[in-house]
Amino acid sequence: MIRLLLLLVVLAVALLFALENRDQMIVLRLLFGEITPPTPVYLVVLTSLAVGVLVAGLLVVPDWIRTRLQLRRQRRQIAALEERLNAPPAPVPPSVQPPRDVFPDSLA
Repeated sequence: MIRLLLLLVVLAVALLFALENRDQMIVLRLLFGEITPPTPVYLVVLTSLAVGVLVAGLLVVPDWIRTRLQLRRQRRQIAALEERLNAPPAPVPPSVQPPRDVFPDSLA
């Protein structure tokens, strides 16, 4: 819930920034002397925000998938163990008694 609220605050701030800077234009100087045509500031900031969210999401996805797979395996294991626990007990074999002459009462 806190993450959702934090996301909403960040999006609200970005939207406010975009609305306040609609008329501001900038020229970006890229690598190797490349220059972009005049671009609105809000578009650059919102694009940067979107790329950052996308990269963060891509970094989280593998760990999320690994966690989901582990959770699925553990749930299957729990179900199998519960099934074994609830199964009727196996019949106990009769106790085997050793022959009497193996353990003589006297050594004489």
